[in-house]
Amino acid sequence: MCLGSADSGSACRPCGRPGWTPSEVRPVQQLVGRQVEIARMLAGVDALPHRGGGLVIRGEAGIGKSALLSVAIQRAMARGSRVLHLAATESEAALPYAALQQILRPLIRRPDSMRARPRGVLDRAFGDAIGATPDLFAVGIAALEVLSDLAPGSGLILVVDDAQWMDESTARVLAFVSRRLTLDPVLSIFAVRCGHVSPLLKAGLETIDVNALTVDDAIELLRTRRPSLEAQGQVRVLRRSGGNPLGLLELSADFSEGDEEESLGERLCSAFLARVHGVSDPTATLMLVGALNDDDAVLDIQGSGVALGFTPDEIRMALGEAEGTGVVQLGAGRFTFLHPLVRAAIISSAPGEQRRRAHSALAQALEHDPDRALWHRAASLLGADEDVASALEDAALRATRQGDVAVSMRTWRTAARLSVDAAGRQRRALRWAEAALEAGQRDTASDALAGLDADDLDDVEAGRLSLVELGLEPCTAHPRALGRTVNQARRVLARGETDLAIELVLAVGEEISAAGGSFPEEFVLLGRSIAAVLPASDPRRLVVLAMSEPAQHADLIAEAVLRLDASAMDAAAEMLVRVRLNVDADPVLAAMQRRLLDSYRAHGRLRSIASLQPIHAWVEICLANWPEALQAVEEGTRLADELGLPRWGTGTVIGEGFIAALRGEHDRAEMLIHESEKGALAVGAHNVLTGVQLARGVNHLAQGRYDEAFVALRRALDQHDPSYHPVQSGWSLGDLAESAAHLGRIDEVRSLFQRDARVAVTPWRRVAEAYAAPFLATETAEVEEAYVEALRGAVAAWPTYRARLLLGYGSWLRRQRRNQEARDLLRTARDAADALSLRPWSERARSDLRALGTDSQARIPGAWEPLSSQELQVAELAARGLSNREIGERMFLSHRTVGSHLYRIYPKLGITNRAQLSSALHPRTAEE
Repeated sequence: MCLGSADSGSACRPCGRPGWTPSEVRPVQQLVGRQVEIARMLAGVDALPHRGGGLVIRGEAGIGKSALLSVAIQRAMARGSRVLHLAATESEAALPYAALQQILRPLIRRPDSMRARPRGVLDRAFGDAIGATPDLFAVGIAALEVLSDLAPGSGLILVVDDAQWMDESTARVLAFVSRRLTLDPVLSIFAVRCGHVSPLLKAGLETIDVNALTVDDAIELLRTRRPSLEAQGQVRVLRRSGGNPLGLLELSADFSEGDEEESLGERLCSAFLARVHGVSDPTATLMLVGALNDDDAVLDIQGSGVALGFTPDEIRMALGEAEGTGVVQLGAGRFTFLHPLVRAAIISSAPGEQRRRAHSALAQALEHDPDRALWHRAASLLGADEDVASALEDAALRATRQGDVAVSMRTWRTAARLSVDAAGRQRRALRWAEAALEAGQRDTASDALAGLDADDLDDVEAGRLSLVELGLEPCTAHPRALGRTVNQARRVLARGETDLAIELVLAVGEEISAAGGSFPEEFVLLGRSIAAVLPASDPRRLVVLAMSEPAQHADLIAEAVLRLDASAMDAAAEMLVRVRLNVDADPVLAAMQRRLLDSYRAHGRLRSIASLQPIHAWVEICLANWPEALQAVEEGTRLADELGLPRWGTGTVIGEGFIAALRGEHDRAEMLIHESEKGALAVGAHNVLTGVQLARGVNHLAQGRYDEAFVALRRALDQHDPSYHPVQSGWSLGDLAESAAHLGRIDEVRSLFQRDARVAVTPWRRVAEAYAAPFLATETAEVEEAYVEALRGAVAAWPTYRARLLLGYGSWLRRQRRNQEARDLLRTARDAADALSLRPWSERARSDLRALGTDSQARIPGAWEPLSSQELQVAELAARGLSNREIGERMFLSHRTVGSHLYRIYPKLGITNRAQLSSALHPRTAEE
């Protein structure tokens, strides 16, 4: 891998392409047939420094991706932008942060080039400082700050060729960064070869697909670049190349009929191999070494030549002969190939024994770089080697600490292959499966487990195997599997491995909860057994009990959670929160959750944020705190998408759909409900499906479509329906009673209000039952008493249900012809609905008041309503007094992006400066 860097006007050699300096970058007009692609790409370059972003150029080998990158570099340098150019190589993909180090080092070389905090993160990630390896996304935040802060006034462009070969950790960091560059003077452009998987392709970046040239463009390219080729030869080359520019320039017009069976890649490889045919043995050997090397340093090849027994003169002559073939260039201490396919052709044509010999030589030459040497040692082996397997195990553990699960996965796989004994091979294969599962590669995890049998493992390893199997297929789908997992947890506990036993209980409990199932007796007994060996002071004791018996311990765990210090959470405390949130959305927890989220943001713990936001969104919905709820939805959905966590993403999307339903955005609500339902079905998230039916029912209720509301809400309470959940289905009771009352079907739902002693009586259920009481009552006195009791009791602290119940009470009084009382209550209901942006109920209150001869002024929208979710979050944080940089750290944005948001926020709120934000967002508070 090699890197070129240039500022405006200085020389720059983007390494990996022979003789490719900015002055030699091909002019735009000479790239035949690429006008559309060039226009799209240069639109991004020309937008600097006013806006940035990320761009992926995707196409097959030889299609012209590198040529397009040269055009971008030429234009950027002509505009005075700083250019960083990286050419990735396949063999370095196993080294965490290898590419990122080379990208950032030119920017952070000076001690004063960046703040201490991000520098510390990067130094630890790169191994330049002692300390715990930072989370991958903490590295992403630091990299974002570096690129944003050090971009010159004319902007910065990062160009990565062969980006499919970047190590996984770098690719994920750059995907994270590129999604956040829209308002920064930084543009990243990645060339990715078709047929490869990369985090960059899942980052939502604009993608330019580079396809084969048309026949006319292909003929024009041949006419200008191969003018001596006769017409018949042109036809043959056109047919063989399929419109691939490299094929057009490299393939011979002379070929046999058998060549027609070859793919284009095979034809190009054959063409490149023809150039090196007949070279001397030392030359062929050193060219193979260069192809296998994970860098292009000539010193590596020279050192390998010495290890192979060549003399200095033989090495010098071999390098000269290699350059004479035209597929290699030597210069500036570099040994570079004309095209990646040359490297692939040389490697694929070499016998296995020659490749292993070349790897062995590289391992000896790279003794000064142990990580690189290790991989070449491993590749040089035909059989098992415990020393190398052990060293790879250490490397895998380092990769895990650095957050690079892809590198960890590959390293464990190789370590397992090289293990001498069966026990070591199985242990490492299990780690390979764990890493694959974490990377989201379920098929690979299954392959890793193929040779494993729990009977051949000790109890602890078998317990870890159970955790992986749970991740691959929920045990709730198979009762026998559930029983096996519970028994395995018992054996683990008997071995004294309490931590692993707790992990198993949490994993099984969360699966049961998400699937909406009941907790079997064997699982309950397991929870009690684990709790029995934990001291009373250990918070995990309550965690295990609450997970296995939520009805009995819900109140205790709620009290324990409220006593936690959100700024100093240890693993046990987080378990406590995790289990509490499986039970219910409780508004009492809102403040603690906000502090906990702030703590997670401060430490860059994006996965923890993504897991907390779905339930936090519902908590804020309970409080009708729309700004905070919308922020939770936006952040949670975005992070779940970036991190590949669809179950959590569906949870935030349905929260957004519920908000839209309450605010009268009915079409949008239905779209979000459908999106969440589709995602929840795909991942088996039955608890999310419960929310889907609740949101759908409320959306119909808000429109007066009571039949449809009844059907949706009734489904959530049907124990045979996929949307049933033993705890969360109770949330729908109040809305179901309301729709049933409008339809005269209240007797059909009365039995649903009988409590199951095994189910936790949660805050939301208490509110739902209180809300339902007036609709269930039959006598006039009972109805009024139920309204009064609910409004004074459980419903009082839940603003949306309170506003709706005030409206229901007022409407009932109007039907009783108690007009003055009705008028007073309906005004209160109208004002409450207006304040909460509950447009359907606001309009209904106005309609009832008109029927009583009372007119109302039009509703005045809240000041925050024109803002997007992200703008709202920026405005709220700025109103609290945080600086742009502090806001950026909390929201994982650059401070420049924050400034751009504020620039757009001020006119939307009708203000001109930061000091006016608080009064604009919260006018009532300011008046008080």
